[in-house]
Amino acid sequence: MFALTTVLIAGGLAYTGSITYKQLRDYRKRLTMARGHAFIERMTELSDKGSGSPQALVQANRSLALASLSLGLTVAGLILNSLLIIASVPAALLIFSPTLQDAWRTLRQERRITPPVLDATRVMLCIVMGYYFALALDTWLRTIAQRLLLRTEADFQYTLAQHLPVASPTVWRFIAGAEVETPLTELVVGDIIAIAEGEIVPADGIVRNGLAWIDERLVSGSGRAARKGVGDSVLAATLVKRGRIHMEITSLHTSPFGTAVMRARLEQMIGDGNYLANIGKQNGTRMAPTMWTTFALLLPFWSANRAAGFLTTSFGSQMERLGPYTLQNFAKFALQQQILIYDGHALETLNLVNTIVVEARVANDPILRKQFFETITALRQRRWLLQAATQQRFAIYLLADGDELATKKRADALGFDDYFVEPLAVARAALLERLQRSGRLVCYVGSGAEEPIVTDKALVTIAIPSVGPQPLQQHKETTAHIVLLEKELKRLVQLFEIAAQFGASQGTNLTWPLLMDLIDIGTTVFVHLGLTYSLLFSYSGLLGSALYTRLPFVRQRKQHHNPIKPLDPDRQIVDARHGSHT
Repeated sequence: MFALTTVLIAGGLAYTGSITYKQLRDYRKRLTMARGHAFIERMTELSDKGSGSPQALVQANRSLALASLSLGLTVAGLILNSLLIIASVPAALLIFSPTLQDAWRTLRQERRITPPVLDATRVMLCIVMGYYFALALDTWLRTIAQRLLLRTEADFQYTLAQHLPVASPTVWRFIAGAEVETPLTELVVGDIIAIAEGEIVPADGIVRNGLAWIDERLVSGSGRAARKGVGDSVLAATLVKRGRIHMEITSLHTSPFGTAVMRARLEQMIGDGNYLANIGKQNGTRMAPTMWTTFALLLPFWSANRAAGFLTTSFGSQMERLGPYTLQNFAKFALQQQILIYDGHALETLNLVNTIVVEARVANDPILRKQFFETITALRQRRWLLQAATQQRFAIYLLADGDELATKKRADALGFDDYFVEPLAVARAALLERLQRSGRLVCYVGSGAEEPIVTDKALVTIAIPSVGPQPLQQHKETTAHIVLLEKELKRLVQLFEIAAQFGASQGTNLTWPLLMDLIDIGTTVFVHLGLTYSLLFSYSGLLGSALYTRLPFVRQRKQHHNPIKPLDPDRQIVDARHGSHT
């Protein structure tokens, strides 16, 4: 029976590994198909050395294939009673080598026990004691987890490349009838440059030839691509979504590198993490010495197979991997909805908000003004987390600095609960502070250009820079936690729904692995199921939480993801930039 069960487990894992390999291969093909788009090529080149790059995914796929083969050979060795059983040893040493190195470094240099030390001890124990099946299973499950995390990071980087492409430092300028690659710093007013699909417009200009659909979201806040033909004006820092144009430069006053700053801020947000992830990581670090010491103390009295159960548990260390993974999933989804999350903590604290204060400049925008009544109605219909637990009901206020009578009229017409008129920043800050002291947990919605003395008093700040001057500059420099890229107030409602889903995922990330750890410890102490079952419990906590986090986005990705089409072979115009037919 044991042999049959083992065969079934190994066969299922190997089959899943083959499916994963095919998915990764298809993903790499999708990146290859995008070679006709300059921004994807640049993104791939820039991220080749990153953990989410295609090369890293290929390596993760190879590790998964190796671990699957190792598991199959180990099972065959168990059944046939042959030396195939030790096939798991070289695979484990290779795949766990970064962990072994990290454990050795922390022991030698820092003199402390960390979660990698638990992993390293478990691996070496399996090798010494001959627990080859447990070692093979541990290795395979680890590669599955690594591959899942790397795939998510690669998807995040791909989404950044699609929505916030980085401007090239060079452009193709017409000189004596030929296209010559020229640094941006050498351009002057009157130059004619060529801009292709997927490229950032480096300066203001007028179309002299060609036709293109241009995304002006970062400049105007419009979510619709604008059709630009001969004679039409084109703004710097916009993105050519389709087509190709030749443009005469009329102004060089705007820097096209704003998206690089925005992307850097998003990546920094992932690195900074969020409250629950940081708490879980710290708890796992604190518990690692206790788990290792317990294992060492029980080893003389229990079997090594039983005592090793404590080496699979550190109560919270899974959050070190689940935290960035979850943030990447939700930041990617938010960006697809034209929402920039600059602070991961804000996604958590948004669930505590019971009051929204809107700066009058937002309400006075002609486009946004038409959307307020419907948006306020939708916000009131939401189920606010703290509403049932406190006496404070959800409210939305208008904050202005102008005429009080006009402000009251505007607030009544748009459906605000109340209004305030405070022209001075100090007075506005005092107002927000009074609201907070009265139990109002405030989300401040403004243009992103407000003084920090005001926004610092709010729990969460949201900016719609398109309502103010120089929106791209505000996108880069705003201190707001969250930025809405479009003049669409429905994004505000979507943002709160995203925050609610994020909170649910974070709750699962914290409780499910903890529950699996408790079951693991309980069975180790009272039932003695052995190391294999401890591994299954431990990885179930990690993989179960990861799959739960990803589940809401699977259908959305299938519905909205449109792979970039390959170049049409029937078109024979040679593009000097890529040396290929376009």
